[in-house]
Amino acid sequence: MGDIPTPGGVQMCRGRNLELRIPEIFKTPKFLQNNIRRYPSPLSLRLLLPRKQTKNTKQVHFLRLLFSIDPFRFAMIARSVLLLLLLEATFLQAASLPNCTEFECTIDIPSLQCAPGWTVFRENCYKVNVEPLSFDDAEMYCVGKRGHLASIHDEAENRFVHHLLVHFEIDDLAWIGRFSPPREFDYRWTDESESDYANWAMNHPQDKFKCTAINSNKWFTFPCDELVPSVCKDPSRS
Repeated sequence: MGDIPTPGGVQMCRGRNLELRIPEIFKTPKFLQNNIRRYPSPLSLRLLLPRKQTKNTKQVHFLRLLFSIDPFRFAMIARSVLLLLLLEATFLQAASLPNCTEFECTIDIPSLQCAPGWTVFRENCYKVNVEPLSFDDAEMYCVGKRGHLASIHDEAENRFVHHLLVHFEIDDLAWIGRFSPPREFDYRWTDESESDYANWAMNHPQDKFKCTAINSNKWFTFPCDELVPSVCKDPSRS
């Protein structure tokens, strides 16, 4: 595949003073399908920076995308939602990878396959429930699907959940699994995972209500009996 002009996108390899830009046209199922099918397994995504750039160059204007993914597995993932969600969210991790060198970053794509209606990110599967439910009913819905309301543990996962909701045209609040038990003042996740990340909206009181919803990438406490869509997460589904 030849050099691809890249007018806009996300920053990568920050520690190398390099910026990779992914154009919107390449974040489409048609582009992914046409290009990914050219390459065999194993699952991997390689981002190759052209060596013609000088050491003083801080922006890389061209990018080669070398996809390697099994066609059948791609078809399964594509039906789930959009592979671009996985790719865009995975890009955020590039800066911390030990194999991210001056000119090349290699990122592994999870081999996990999710059931129809679920979307893979890393080693978890996610499902959007568009039916408006209370927090407790939304959690019960997720439990019935072998999961819990989604826990979020870093910026990449938070962005992934946001884009997943955007794909389902949910532009208002949606439940995630963050809550505070009655008569307590600490927040925890319904799946009992570690509370190691938060992205509260600026100037929004974190102790106003006991349940948490996400909107436009930010978290808000919200009355638990309000009826809104929700996001489930299942680390075991395959």
